[in-house]
Amino acid sequence: MILSICDSSSVLEVIRIIKILVRIITIVVPIILIVTSMIAFTKDVKDGNSPGLKAFAVRCIAAIIIIFIPTFVGVIANALEDTLEYQSCLNRATHEGINEARSKEVIKLIEATKKSLNKADYLLAEKEVQKLDDGANKTEALNKLYELKELIDIKEDVAVGVKSGGEADYKVLLDRVNKLSDGSLKTSLLNELKKMRERLDSKGLDNVEKVLKNISSEYRMVKKNLYVTKYNNFSYWIMFPDRVKNKLPVVIYLQGLGEQGNDYDNNTEVAIVGGPITEVVNGNKKWDAILIHPQVPSGSTNQRYSKPFNELIDRVVDEFKADKNKISVMGFSNGCYGLFAMATDFNGKFSAAVPVECAPNTSANYFKKTAYWSFTGAGADGSNSKMPAFASQVAAINGNKAKHTRAPHNDHNIIYGDYSIIRSYDVVEWMISQ
Repeated sequence: MILSICDSSSVLEVIRIIKILVRIITIVVPIILIVTSMIAFTKDVKDGNSPGLKAFAVRCIAAIIIIFIPTFVGVIANALEDTLEYQSCLNRATHEGINEARSKEVIKLIEATKKSLNKADYLLAEKEVQKLDDGANKTEALNKLYELKELIDIKEDVAVGVKSGGEADYKVLLDRVNKLSDGSLKTSLLNELKKMRERLDSKGLDNVEKVLKNISSEYRMVKKNLYVTKYNNFSYWIMFPDRVKNKLPVVIYLQGLGEQGNDYDNNTEVAIVGGPITEVVNGNKKWDAILIHPQVPSGSTNQRYSKPFNELIDRVVDEFKADKNKISVMGFSNGCYGLFAMATDFNGKFSAAVPVECAPNTSANYFKKTAYWSFTGAGADGSNSKMPAFASQVAAINGNKAKHTRAPHNDHNIIYGDYSIIRSYDVVEWMISQ
């Protein structure tokens, strides 16, 4: 029991101080008693008084008793059961013994800090290490603590970053964590950084409207996550996933002539008939992507969408921090011709292209860097029967990233209703994956 108490450097320090005080008392007090007795005895003799021999004897006896106090204590201790432990405790109450006990305490504190990676535990351990005598043990302990401090700092910085850090902070923290040795801490911190990434990516619909206003002041919400807005001389529909984040892919759908008009001014919903947005609105599909349906103005068959639409794509990508390497386009009927026109005008802009029901009227070279998947109905006429051969030409140029599918429906309108190739062939999923 005594030994367990004496494992504490603080207890040993107190015992050491008591030992020093006892030693001082056993030396100084007897000397004072003897000197004062001699002075009194000499004075009595000088004054012709009878010397106080009794008082002198008492003082001398008191001095002797004080001198032998440690011996008396030792005799009493020897009669007790814990004699050896008592002696060991006294023997260890030296500078060396205290330093040894503190070294063992420091090891335990460092282990506790390693387990908790807590700043308070670190500061307590550092305080005790500084009390050690200079030497190899102290140097080794300090080195271990400095290594732990780096981990504690990273852990604390990640905690702050998850709550309020920005994009630059995330990159720095990710680099620091990736440099750590593999283990539970690294795994835990990477999971925390995923939360930070999600927070940075998440914009929220309130912010969507703010960003849309930067692109055009004319916009309105039609349904949850779905807006109609204007850009230059045409309207377009834009739909977002539930969680708007950075690096979303962009999927563009060019509709047929039956959906032309100015839906923004006319306050109708013609433009979302057919195409990916229709599938989401009807509850058939859901994609983690930004969907854009531009609308050809009434009385126009121009599907080139050259400069103004190219500007719109760039604005959407930049404002919403979308993935510039994942901009794909699908075009049906008249929009199919628009797709070929855009591929020509914006060479290399699209990661994937899906022309549906029209005759190719451009060079396969424009799809050298684009994944390509064309569709026709089973009753394809002479013009769009050129689609399969064109797909083969593209495949020869872009390394077999091209294919053609003839839908089993003997109909031109394979984009609508039950005929929808979007639903039957997971076309948008394929576009997003390119």
